[in-house]
Amino acid sequence: QPTEDPTNKAQAALNEFTANVTFANAEAVTTSFNLPIAGKKGGFNIPISWTSSNEEVIAVVDLMENGAPSTYYKQAKVTRPAFDKEDATVTLTADFSLTYTKNDGTSATLKAQKTYTFVVVKETSEIASGNLAAIKAAAAKFYFEENGVAAGTSSPKELEFPVEFDATVTAVLAAEGTGQFTVSDGSAGIYVYSNKTAVKVGDKVHVKGSITTYYGTLQVGANIEVTVLGDSDQTVEF
Repeated sequence: QPTEDPTNKAQAALNEFTANVTFANAEAVTTSFNLPIAGKKGGFNIPISWTSSNEEVIAVVDLMENGAPSTYYKQAKVTRPAFDKEDATVTLTADFSLTYTKNDGTSATLKAQKTYTFVVVKETSEIASGNLAAIKAAAAKFYFEENGVAAGTSSPKELEFPVEFDATVTAVLAAEGTGQFTVSDGSAGIYVYSNKTAVKVGDKVHVKGSITTYYGTLQVGANIEVTVLGDSDQTVEF
C-alpha cells in the first residue's frame, strides 16, 4: 500500500486546524479574550502568531499564568471606546506555520494566514472611578433613580454602569467554581461575581467591569477583568 505523501498530509492537517480556530461573539466584544499560539493536529505542531490592526482597542499581549507568560495563549486585551465614541472594528491576523519532514528527509514549512474581524462595543456610559463608596452611590442613583430599576430586582442586561477601581480581596468564594470574591478599599466593599484570574485574600487588585444589580444588591457582574497588583499592605474591613 503506497505511503501517503507527507506534504499532502501536512497540508490537510494545517487546513483543518486553521478552519477550527474561530471566535464566538466577535460582532459584540466587551471583554478581553485569549488567542491560541500553539496547537497540534495530525501529529504536527502548529505555532501561531498574532497581529492587530488597532493596538489601542485590541492589543496582543502576554497572558500571565502563575507569574510567567503562557506557552499556549496570548491575550487580546480589549479597551472599549468611550461612551461618546463609535464602536470600533478591529482585524486580528493569525499566521500559522507547520514544519514537516519530506520523503527525502529534508524539512519544509507550510504557512497559512487567516484574518478575524471583531467589533468592540463602546462603553454605555462614562466609566466611574474613585473610591468604592462613591462608585456604589453613583451606581445606585443610576439604576434606582435614573433608570427606574425596582428595589429587590435585577437590572436588565441592556443597562450597564462601567467602573474601574483598585481594592483588596477580603474573601474568595468557591460557588460554581467561577472565582467570585469580595473586595474593599476601606470606604466600602463589593462582590465581584465572576473572574478568570486567580486571587487570594489580601491581594491588591485592579477591577474593571460593569456594576449590575442582583435582586437589589449592587455587584460587579458583567464585563469583568481583574489584574493582581500584588499583596496589600492595607488592612481593610468589609
